[in-house]
Amino acid sequence: MALSKEQLDTLHLHARAGFGLAADKLAAWSSRGRDAQADRLFEESVEYAPLHVIQDIGRPENMKEMSDTERKKWREEKKEQLQQINTAWFNKLVTDKAQLRERMTFFWHGHFACRTDIPWFAQELNNVLRKHGLGKFKDLVLEVAKSPAMLQFLNNQQNRKQHPNENFAREVLELFTIGRGNYTETDIREAARAFTGWSFNRETGVFGIREKAHDDDPKTFMDKTGNWGGEDIINIALERKETAYFITRKICRFFMHDSPDEKYVADFAESFYQSGYDIGALVKRILKSDLFYAPENRGNKIKSPVELLAGIIRTTGVQMKKPGTIILIQRLLGQILFYPPNVAGWPGGKTWIDNSTLMMRLRLSSLLLSNGVIEVEEKDDMPEDFRMETNTTEPNPPAKQKIQKRYETLFSWDTFLKTIPADWRKSEMTGFFLRANPAPAVLSLVSDSNEGAGKKAAIVQLLSLPEFQLT
Repeated sequence: MALSKEQLDTLHLHARAGFGLAADKLAAWSSRGRDAQADRLFEESVEYAPLHVIQDIGRPENMKEMSDTERKKWREEKKEQLQQINTAWFNKLVTDKAQLRERMTFFWHGHFACRTDIPWFAQELNNVLRKHGLGKFKDLVLEVAKSPAMLQFLNNQQNRKQHPNENFAREVLELFTIGRGNYTETDIREAARAFTGWSFNRETGVFGIREKAHDDDPKTFMDKTGNWGGEDIINIALERKETAYFITRKICRFFMHDSPDEKYVADFAESFYQSGYDIGALVKRILKSDLFYAPENRGNKIKSPVELLAGIIRTTGVQMKKPGTIILIQRLLGQILFYPPNVAGWPGGKTWIDNSTLMMRLRLSSLLLSNGVIEVEEKDDMPEDFRMETNTTEPNPPAKQKIQKRYETLFSWDTFLKTIPADWRKSEMTGFFLRANPAPAVLSLVSDSNEGAGKKAAIVQLLSLPEFQLT
């Protein structure tokens, strides 16, 4: 028998509004109506549980007097901490009950893309995204703009009255609020003047405005003249409906389709604007809409590397013996948490697939479920903070070297198979893993056996199909 429409709707919802659902949870969830399920996801995401790995900013008091050895040790500690917050957040994506909140934290992590070599800054910004991810967009963008991570990343420490730096102001408008084409170069210059002096205490990370560096003369921004400061610039940008449309379209792309129907985007954007930029209200309206469940909005998006890996783990229960394995897979597939390629974030879509990542994606489940070995090659552009530890004894190893790495995992087929309903056969299992009742051509690729090794083989085959790469 095939899975019911209600079951397939449930799988679609949890794939898009979370990071997947285990088979033994499907019956309970699908017994609720679609709207009730969406409400339940919101209820489970009411609580805000911050990521708390790094205790403080960790800046040495005597930094100028540190020896080379002490500086090297400090850099190694920072590298280890960046890896720790990466794996801690990834595990939170997989295990946290507040799946929708973590999903939105993940969305905003791409929207407010930022890199920093200070682990505490990265953790603090991540918690800002988590705290306001389902709240009011104004609160979110203001707190992001005041975060030490973003101020540092976009060089606003260098933005002074005497020598304005437009980088921060440009990205706030182009990428974070109103979008390209909805402002002028004059608006950028005037906004940059308004943000002069925005800074933070290097010892504590606390936001502050350096009054001597701030330009307090009148400014004309988007046809409004006044003694504007940074908050005023954001408020004026939010008064424009183009901002609501820009953010709404990006959220629709995230939840529904890489090229969403502009008519529906406009409708959602109007309600978003009228709600005072209530993110939660917008997301709930999307998740409860018939459009969200429409055929054209299902199985049409390529999973990001983090979505793919998190979904495999949530579905199968496989665990990594070494936390570094999680970072290794992120690196191989092209998406390292806390390390976006640039301020525009990951482009997504078809860019996730290339000659090097496609085969890795198709083999990933099989390798994880069998402690498989893969040969990997270090890349010149690999961020130092996320490079693999190697055991090479060469005094001057080559820049690129092939290394065999084993995925050391903890996985029990017996435990996993107990989560699969006993009466499920090939058709139901295919529907579950691919979130759609399969065509005969797909079914023909899967083993028929419902017992022992045959059932295991069928599951590995399903997880290795190109269709599994879609959500």
